Amino acid sequence: MIIDLIILAFSLGIDAFFVALSICLVLRNNIKKLIVFSSLAAFFQAFMPIIGYYITYYLNTKYMKIIQAIDHYLIFFIFAFLSYKLFKEFLDENKEEININYFSLFMLSIATSIDALGAGLMIFSLKYDLFMSIILIFSITFVMCISSFLISKIKANKKILQPIGSLLLLFLACKIVIVHILEDI
Repeated sequence: MIIDLIILAFSLGIDAFFVALSICLVLRNNIKKLIVFSSLAAFFQAFMPIIGYYITYYLNTKYMKIIQAIDHYLIFFIFAFLSYKLFKEFLDENKEEININYFSLFMLSIATSIDALGAGLMIFSLKYDLFMSIILIFSITFVMCISSFLISKIKANKKILQPIGSLLLLFLACKIVIVHILEDI
């Protein structure tokens, strides 16, 4: 059971990790925003399975299927918009620093955690301990996001790093939609 929960936590945290890496690549020395995003992402990654668990418990798996039918499109549009915004700011030669505001960090943390609603269904169905699941998901997601800071310290030209951050977000947006479409086939 514990191994399953650790694997679940890593698989839920991978999107948040790539977003955190994008944030680090774009905002080279802004550890405060990384910590804010990491905390928010870990919180929502842990909170969404609770919602999914109790929706499953009180209502029915039917509602989870409705949420899972549209969640990937919502995530796609949020990530694609933020990717566009970052890339547009990269192309704007008058602006020296890209600034990701706290509202964007909040929206990114929610977007990376929507798929965790389905984890609540799994936790309920397999009768895993909800509290242990939440602690593992929160901790692993937080550590994964913070570790992105070390990866971002690889020396490179900032003009190269800014579009990489944007492309990572666009890649995540496309990956999420493609994976969900393939699951429906």
